[in-house]
Amino acid sequence: MKRVFLIFSAFFLTSCVSSEFRSDTNCPINSGGTSYSVLFEYGSAEMNENATEQLRKIAGSAKNNNDFVCLLGRLSYSGSASDQALGALDRAKSVAKVFLQEGVDLRKIYIGMAPQQAQTGLSQPLNAKEEKHTLEILIGK
Repeated sequence: MKRVFLIFSAFFLTSCVSSEFRSDTNCPINSGGTSYSVLFEYGSAEMNENATEQLRKIAGSAKNNNDFVCLLGRLSYSGSASDQALGALDRAKSVAKVFLQEGVDLRKIYIGMAPQQAQTGLSQPLNAKEEKHTLEILIGK
């Protein structure tokens, strides 16, 4: 059985989070927060051990600080919108599972989905290398 791996591990970004992020997840974080992005391999919602371990550390810190955790799955529209939404949901569930296993309170986790681009449908042909499957994480008060 072929095992699919995370392309990039979660990595730290210090940036302002858009109002779109908050509106798509109902995220209660007031301002700032710490942003992470997780990129998944084409057609996969699985993470490798390194990515999972990094998320465990992030989750432990969120639990200790009693932070909110907001997850935003980004949809890429090279397939049908419903298939892409199900993939984004699977990726969000995969990441949320790590936070729950590390003891983050379920009431502190918010999950949403939004298009990767404003346009739905294809403006040009995409191949698997061009398609992006991103899950954004915002952690804070």
